[in-house]
Amino acid sequence: MFWYLVIALLGAWLFARELKRPTPFGAARGSFEIGYLAVTGAMVLGGIGMALAHLNFERTLSVHAREVSGNPAADVHCQSVLETMVDQLPMAVAHANPSTGQIEFKATWCGHLDDYLDDPKNAKGETLWALHVFTHEVMHIRGERNEQVTDCQAYQRNYMMAERLGVPVDIAERHAAEIYANRSRHKNYFSDQCVRGGRLDEGLPYPPWPARDD
Repeated sequence: MFWYLVIALLGAWLFARELKRPTPFGAARGSFEIGYLAVTGAMVLGGIGMALAHLNFERTLSVHAREVSGNPAADVHCQSVLETMVDQLPMAVAHANPSTGQIEFKATWCGHLDDYLDDPKNAKGETLWALHVFTHEVMHIRGERNEQVTDCQAYQRNYMMAERLGVPVDIAERHAAEIYANRSRHKNYFSDQCVRGGRLDEGLPYPPWPARDD
């Protein structure tokens, strides 16, 4: 959001500077100046609009994180590119602090999640996986620190999370199953007990696994 505000402030400064620029006596303002004002004005409006959209996206994610986790302190932050570059956990696409309820999403992965919600029907690859990353981190702020347990909890709630975020029911169900089927990409976090009837099966209404595990 910081850079969106920078764009807006820069546009405002350039707009004001152009308005104050001396014009030769008796000369009408030319089309270039009017065009310049239009461009800088668009920078102001665009920067403010993107900042507000960013804040609303974070707010929406935070609301669902609180409701699903039961943690009233849950707060989701989408990092800027600079924040991602200096993050103390460079290899993690996101991370959560169960003690504070804070969830940090790396800039690229927050973008993937935003893209997922913009067009869930055509989501695939990292765009689809961003849903699971979000659900996984929300499970952490419930207080669970074991990665395999957390991940299995997330697999079993991806359907519910997608539906809460506005994804149509049929697509949410298909995506939950697809994410579980492609779990090999997260194999270090996967437990062989995360199957129907396994120790980590919570018996939730819409599990991601097939009716029978072969």
